[in-house]
Amino acid sequence: MWSFHIPTMVHFGLEVVKKHTDFTDCGSKAFIVTGKRSARASGALYDITKTLTGQNVTFVIFNEVEENPSFSTVEKGASLLRNENCDFVIGIGGGSPLDAAKAIAVLGTDPEMTADDLYSGEIEYSLPVIAIPTTSGTGSEVTQYSVLTDNNGNKRGFSSFHA
Repeated sequence: MWSFHIPTMVHFGLEVVKKHTDFTDCGSKAFIVTGKRSARASGALYDITKTLTGQNVTFVIFNEVEENPSFSTVEKGASLLRNENCDFVIGIGGGSPLDAAKAIAVLGTDPEMTADDLYSGEIEYSLPVIAIPTTSGTGSEVTQYSVLTDNNGNKRGFSSFHA
């Protein structure tokens, strides 16, 4: 038997980020996860920061996500998220930043949790995640799946209905 579960609300259309009016429903401080270039180059980072500012939502930008995000990158992001007391996560980019955003949203809820713990099957909570894709391909923006690279260079996928 196969099952497919997508509890995702999708907003789409021209300038959808600029027109989105309810970021405050997620909290008052966003943790923005991006790669090093594409979110800025595409204008998506500018659009989201302008929209958040207009809604009086403060934000922290974590733009250190590499292609095939590593355990150390998401653990670093989660630590920063906790230190900054962010309420929700916004991932901007292709599959790598979006996968990293989901992992950071889970890891950021528990200072004792490591990236290895994502594979325990016992994920109980995640901060809200907003995914803003800038490419089409992986579908990371609509699924509960995330692929990370472990400390041995192996790609590992995890799944959580909470992320």
